[in-house]
Amino acid sequence: MFALPVARACRRTAFRLLPIAVAAACAGAAESRWAGAPAAQVLVGHTDNALLSSVAPQASWFGETKLDSLWRHEAGERWQATGYVEATWRHYAAADLGIRDQGGWHARGEVRWSPLGRVALSGIASGFGETSIVDFSETTDTRLIAVARLRGGSLGSVARLELHRTLSFQVSARTSRVDYRTFSGDYSAREPAARLEWRPLARLTLSAGWRATDRAYSDRPRYTAGGRALAGTRLTLDHTTADVDLQLALDARGATRLGLRGSRGEARDGASGYFDYRLTRGTVRLEHRQGAWRWLAEFGRHEQIYRVQTGGTGIAPPPRQARRQQLEVQVERRLTSGWTWLGAFTREQERGNLAEFDYAATVATSGFRFSF
Repeated sequence: MFALPVARACRRTAFRLLPIAVAAACAGAAESRWAGAPAAQVLVGHTDNALLSSVAPQASWFGETKLDSLWRHEAGERWQATGYVEATWRHYAAADLGIRDQGGWHARGEVRWSPLGRVALSGIASGFGETSIVDFSETTDTRLIAVARLRGGSLGSVARLELHRTLSFQVSARTSRVDYRTFSGDYSAREPAARLEWRPLARLTLSAGWRATDRAYSDRPRYTAGGRALAGTRLTLDHTTADVDLQLALDARGATRLGLRGSRGEARDGASGYFDYRLTRGTVRLEHRQGAWRWLAEFGRHEQIYRVQTGGTGIAPPPRQARRQQLEVQVERRLTSGWTWLGAFTREQERGNLAEFDYAATVATSGFRFSF
């Protein structure tokens, strides 16, 4: 009973701060002088299931290039501006995939204003455009993987308050729009969030957060509890998630770091409940730096269980469910002040009680990055 009014208060506060922070961001950006650090990256890789198929995996070699730049500027003690832009292009060697080129661009800018020593307000704007392989299974009752062209953008604000030298509280709000230019998946979303962070030791950070995402689709219909689309209706999907996070330096120098994160959330479609589900996630991350080397290993697992949809036959079939796990390993070696060698391996697998949704995919890459 206590959580609901708190969540509503965070939501109202976050969206009231949005125009204030955006206006402050525009004022600060006009006075900024930017300095940046661009970089270029070239990779060669191989995937054994480019389209995430559950029945006929298709393998392919690919080449990938990426250009990116991070910009930063500080104006006195109160203003800080950062910007990031990247463009990625991937070309598949296999001619029978149905997609030969994949990629796009992403840009993000943030202006931060600190009117008081313990208070900071930020305005954030972002945009993107890409062609990618998208899994639409969350809001469909059959497996649907499509090559989609999409574009979108968002505006957001963040207010951060330092309650104590070891304790801080943050509230944020974001509104976004995504347009699928070749598929009927367009939606608008509003996303308030709150986070409490505690740092009792220099090597340890603990935080807990809450986030609600209200998504309204433009042309996706609602469904009956029996799985029939209702003509003339529009689907909405409201996600609510709570998470806890731990970041720990395992040695005094901070060369080895451990990260643990767990979350639990649910989605509600506001109608028959056909797309309602519960989602539980867990992630373990271990990073180590030594000299010119950097190693990173991350393992994640999530379980998604639907409330109305079923995944079997018989008088009382069990609910539709899926368990996905992903392992990612990265290795970096700095060769010179500008050149870095990169290697990565990713293994993703999903298993559930509907065979058509099961798949596995492995991706391996190797290449070089040059920082100008």
